[in-house]
Amino acid sequence: MKKYLSLIAVIFIIASCSSSKKTSQTTPDLFQKWNLRVLNGDSVLSFGKRPTITFDESSKKIFGVGGCNNFFGTFRKKGNKISFSQIGSTRMACLNNEQLESKYFAALEKVDNYEFENDNLLLKDGNKTIAAFTVSNAAPDELAGKWELNYITGRRISFQGLYPDRKPTITFKENSDEVSVFTGCNALTAEYTSKKGPLFDPGAMTLMSCPGEGEQAFLDQFKKVDRYTLKDGTLTFYYKDVPAMKFVKQKIQDL
Repeated sequence: MKKYLSLIAVIFIIASCSSSKKTSQTTPDLFQKWNLRVLNGDSVLSFGKRPTITFDESSKKIFGVGGCNNFFGTFRKKGNKISFSQIGSTRMACLNNEQLESKYFAALEKVDNYEFENDNLLLKDGNKTIAAFTVSNAAPDELAGKWELNYITGRRISFQGLYPDRKPTITFKENSDEVSVFTGCNALTAEYTSKKGPLFDPGAMTLMSCPGEGEQAFLDQFKKVDRYTLKDGTLTFYYKDVPAMKFVKQKIQDL
């Protein structure tokens, strides 16, 4: 009898753990950047800029790329009900994606609800899915360009002493998660990630021998920064809410 009771207890524990695992699954965050993958039932093939949409929670605004032009608008949300209004866009002539862009904008005007399915965002008209998106890890458009370091924490040596010749830089490509970095000595590739945790996933790096502490100081901070702010032309990276590095955008003539 005791054996049967023990077996029942084990089954109960396993069932409880299984139930706990199911309920611990997290729902994707709507308020981020998404890539358009399916529109009106058809897979999206983009021959220009990748169509996107970004939801800003604080301002209740949307913005993104239609495939050629940038667009913007507002949204209203209550539960899983959502609608868009005041949608406008730039007026660039489009050599590619013109029809896709028109269909995309028309579809947004029909949306009245949304849901998540396997980490995908589905925008729907009633029960009909009219646009499906996957999470975009592309760096925000406001970061596009080349930025030069002008402040770093964590070393007692002066900034000029750390970088007497060339300062580290970081370059974000538009609508891409690819980041090009100059450490002050070596070139480094990395990926930008929108997930919680470090902002960057470092990849390959050249292996030149580097004098001084500058490169190591940079890498120590770069690998752990977890968020950023952009204010008055200064890009600031933080680690646990403490400013770790600051950058200024290089002008075209400086590139």
